[in-house]
Amino acid sequence: MSCVLSFGNGLKKYNSCKLKSSRFSENLQVSFSRGVIVVQKVKIRGVNRELKFILDSGSEYSFISDNIANEIGFSPSFSEEITDGFEKRNFQLGLLDIQIGSIEFNEVGVGIINSRQMEKMCDIDGYIGYNLMKCCIWKLSKEEITITDKIKNIQNLDDYSRQKLFNGPTVEAGFESGYNATMLFDLGDNGTVEIQEPRIVLIKDKQTTTGIGELYTTVFGNGNQSDKSIHKLIKVSGFKFGGDIVKNMVVYTDNAPQFPIDIIGAGILNYYNIILDFPSKRLYSQNISNEYLNQGFKTYGFTYNLINNDMIIKFIWDYSTAQKAGLKIGQKIEEINNTRVNDLNKLKNCEIYQKIDSLLNQEQVLIKIQGKNDYITLKKSPLFSFE
Repeated sequence: MSCVLSFGNGLKKYNSCKLKSSRFSENLQVSFSRGVIVVQKVKIRGVNRELKFILDSGSEYSFISDNIANEIGFSPSFSEEITDGFEKRNFQLGLLDIQIGSIEFNEVGVGIINSRQMEKMCDIDGYIGYNLMKCCIWKLSKEEITITDKIKNIQNLDDYSRQKLFNGPTVEAGFESGYNATMLFDLGDNGTVEIQEPRIVLIKDKQTTTGIGELYTTVFGNGNQSDKSIHKLIKVSGFKFGGDIVKNMVVYTDNAPQFPIDIIGAGILNYYNIILDFPSKRLYSQNISNEYLNQGFKTYGFTYNLINNDMIIKFIWDYSTAQKAGLKIGQKIEEINNTRVNDLNKLKNCEIYQKIDSLLNQEQVLIKIQGKNDYITLKKSPLFSFE
């Protein structure tokens, strides 16, 4: 998950861009990789290839990797403090022209991030932030996006429910048995819905499960999380959005420093096609599924990191298969289904993650823990009892 919000004063010119193109409507194929939208036809002057950027409406600024910055000789000229809820960090910002497909965006406020922070994603070169997105209209799905400067270019608009966008990419949403709230529409977050922990008491019909460890990373890394951080999943009877309800939604919260707002992440695209009409401050949603896809949150119950090419357990859900099997945070997994993790070292880090994820993408897995003689068989099971 990643959400970047800026609370500094900054210079106004970095918070927007100049849209050079006009009278356009362009369809682009995208990939839905590791839960976020990846745009694959991004161009920057000085780079003789198409680049891949993550679409991140939750970030006030856009970002490029340090590799791209070095390649084009990008020179930032302004410093801004940015926070993502876990920590604050100063970023050097500059202005850059960016092209998506044939659409040109000039003077986009851009910061630089370390390429290693994107190692789970293959060949990602940066983030398209809110300052660029708000210049036009975006029709979003998991397979395709349409970028246009006129809402009349969007066909079948009557099939969509219309809502108001508030103060940037925020929108009203809520729970069938709980409350309504203004939520940040953050495409850089790979979850579906994340709520502030104090909100849990407001939801009447719910089930809750907890876990301990470092659950996820953001554009800044792990922030202040530790192997003792507590995270919660809450199964709710229904999540309300745009007049429709997704039943049995599982939402997330934790005990880390909280955002001042709840979050709708890119996972919402499993249930809705979305149109973000930033110039007119409207959001349109089209319901495509009204039942949560992973009912019960079926899982082995652990997550991992690659540290110096070692697969290290960083998080375990309570009462999960992993916990019942005795797995501990910090343990090193040496083998998965007779494939040695160290034998994957010839691959890039992102390719190792992809290979390991494919090995874990089945109902049952056999693993070997360093220092243990016996192999452990794990079977996926739901964290909630309703499945």
